Amino acid sequence: MVPVFPGTAVTGRSLPLVRILEELIDKDDPKPTHVELRAWTAQLTIYLTGVIRVVREDALKLVLDDPVRDAALAATDEAGHRLRVGPGNGYVSAIAYAMSLASAVKSLQEHEKRLCEESSAQATDRL
Repeated sequence: MVPVFPGTAVTGRSLPLVRILEELIDKDDPKPTHVELRAWTAQLTIYLTGVIRVVREDALKLVLDDPVRDAALAATDEAGHRLRVGPGNGYVSAIAYAMSLASAVKSLQEHEKRLCEESSAQATDRL
């Protein structure tokens, strides 16, 4: 089987991000296979790495005392921390880690949306 992500040696089925979030967050008791879990964690890690950068850059464009800015920056710090923690040992901790990453993805997606709205509002105010 060819790796889903070349150079990572991760194999398994690749799913759209939305489906991974559903599998890990919206189910009461997710039970992916070890291979699926590794693949999903790799996908979440790649996505989070990029979205952290984007959200941070967008947040830093807002004025210093903006609460949307502060909340977004705090969320990027939290997501970065979750990435650094790693999955630990064993299947249960690997699922908990993947669920944690999925939760961080959802949070950053919400902040990304709010930042877009806030940026538009600030641009309109300047006109």
